[in-house]
Amino acid sequence: MHQDLKPEKILFENKKETAPLKAIDVGLSVFFKPGEVSSEIVGSSYYMAPEVFKRNYGPEVDVWCAGVILYILPYGVQ
Repeated sequence: MHQDLKPEKILFENKKETAPLKAIDVGLSVFFKPGEVSSEIVGSSYYMAPEVFKRNYGPEVDVWCAGVILYILPYGVQ
Protein backbone atom coordinates (compact mmCIF):
# COMPACT_ATOMS: atom_id res chain seq x y z
CA MET A 1 0.00 0.00 0.00
CA HIS A 2 1.47 3.37 -1.05
CA GLN A 3 -0.37 5.48 1.57
CA ASP A 4 0.45 8.84 -0.03
CA LEU A 5 -0.71 8.81 -3.65
CA LYS A 6 -1.15 12.23 -5.26
CA PRO A 7 -0.66 13.58 -8.80
CA GLU A 8 2.93 14.68 -8.27
CA LYS A 9 3.87 11.12 -7.27
CA ILE A 10 2.63 9.51 -10.49
CA LEU A 11 4.95 9.77 -13.49
CA PHE A 12 5.30 8.26 -16.94
CA GLU A 13 8.16 5.76 -17.23
CA ASN A 14 9.46 7.45 -20.40
CA LYS A 15 8.38 9.88 -23.13
CA LYS A 16 6.79 7.30 -25.42
CA GLU A 17 3.06 7.57 -26.08
CA THR A 18 2.56 4.05 -24.71
CA ALA A 19 4.64 4.60 -21.56
CA PRO A 20 3.24 3.06 -18.39
CA LEU A 21 2.59 5.10 -15.27
CA LYS A 22 4.75 4.56 -12.19
CA ALA A 23 4.12 5.56 -8.58
CA ILE A 24 7.18 7.13 -6.97
CA ASP A 25 8.24 8.06 -3.43
CA VAL A 26 7.31 4.84 -1.70
CA GLY A 27 8.79 5.86 1.66
CA LEU A 28 5.46 5.43 3.48
CA SER A 29 4.57 2.19 1.67
CA VAL A 30 3.79 -0.93 3.66
CA PHE A 31 2.80 -4.52 2.87
CA PHE A 32 -0.56 -5.72 4.17
CA LYS A 33 -1.65 -9.29 4.73
CA PRO A 34 -5.31 -10.04 3.98
CA GLY A 35 -7.49 -8.85 6.84
CA GLU A 36 -4.86 -6.56 8.37
CA VAL A 37 -5.75 -2.97 9.19
CA SER A 38 -3.70 0.10 10.07
CA SER A 39 -4.38 2.86 12.57
CA GLU A 40 -1.64 5.36 11.65
CA ILE A 41 -2.61 8.65 10.06
CA VAL A 42 -0.10 9.15 7.24
CA GLY A 43 -0.14 10.81 3.84
CA SER A 44 -1.54 14.04 2.43
CA SER A 45 -4.87 14.93 4.00
CA TYR A 46 -6.39 16.27 0.76
CA TYR A 47 -6.21 12.79 -0.79
CA MET A 48 -6.91 10.66 2.31
CA ALA A 49 -9.83 8.27 2.51
CA PRO A 50 -12.27 8.82 5.40
CA GLU A 51 -11.19 5.48 6.90
CA VAL A 52 -7.70 6.87 7.56
CA PHE A 53 -9.11 9.55 9.86
CA LYS A 54 -11.11 6.84 11.66
CA ARG A 55 -7.82 4.93 12.17
CA ASN A 56 -9.15 1.68 10.75
CA TYR A 57 -8.13 1.04 7.16
CA GLY A 58 -6.47 -1.30 4.71
CA PRO A 59 -5.10 -1.18 1.16
CA GLU A 60 -8.41 0.06 -0.23
CA VAL A 61 -7.48 3.61 0.78
CA ASP A 62 -5.12 3.78 -2.22
CA VAL A 63 -8.17 3.22 -4.44
CA TRP A 64 -9.78 6.29 -2.82
CA CYS A 65 -6.64 8.33 -3.56
CA ALA A 66 -6.70 7.18 -7.18
CA GLY A 67 -10.35 8.25 -7.41
CA VAL A 68 -9.54 11.71 -6.09
CA ILE A 69 -6.71 12.01 -8.62
CA LEU A 70 -8.98 10.88 -11.48
CA TYR A 71 -11.56 13.47 -10.42
CA ILE A 72 -8.97 16.27 -10.27
CA LEU A 73 -7.61 15.56 -13.76
CA PRO A 74 -10.67 16.82 -15.70
CA TYR A 75 -12.18 19.16 -13.09
CA GLY A 76 -9.17 20.63 -11.29
CA VAL A 77 -8.91 21.78 -7.69
CA GLN A 78 -10.97 24.68 -6.37
